[in-house]
Amino acid sequence: ATDQSATDDATADDTAAEDAAADDTAAEDAAADDGGAGAADLQALVDEALAGTGLAGLVGTVAGDTVTVTGEVGSDEDVAAVEAALADLSPASIDNQLEVTAQSQATTDDGESDDGTGETPAAEATDSDPDFTG
Repeated sequence: ATDQSATDDATADDTAAEDAAADDTAAEDAAADDGGAGAADLQALVDEALAGTGLAGLVGTVAGDTVTVTGEVGSDEDVAAVEAALADLSPASIDNQLEVTAQSQATTDDGESDDGTGETPAAEATDSDPDFTG
């Protein structure tokens, strides 16, 4: 009778361990289903990718497997850089809410920079510019 009791105790211990393992698996499944650690990891990667662009004021938000990015950038090239950085993370989709604002300096028809004053630059400023015809 003593041998049977020891066997029953060992079986009960094994069953308790199996139940605990099943509970752990259920918790992991629930975390994965509601975005748990996976979403937190993706959010950290998004934050890192946006910081890596060197552009200030960008906000990336993760909802499921979609990344939404908002903020203001100075050019279409900046938009492309942000999208490329996020695409490297392979989200299911990227919701681009970026706004391209006017660049700090306008460019004239001939590609020369214009400071916006409407004034002709001084001779000293143009002497080294072989294309200046003003």
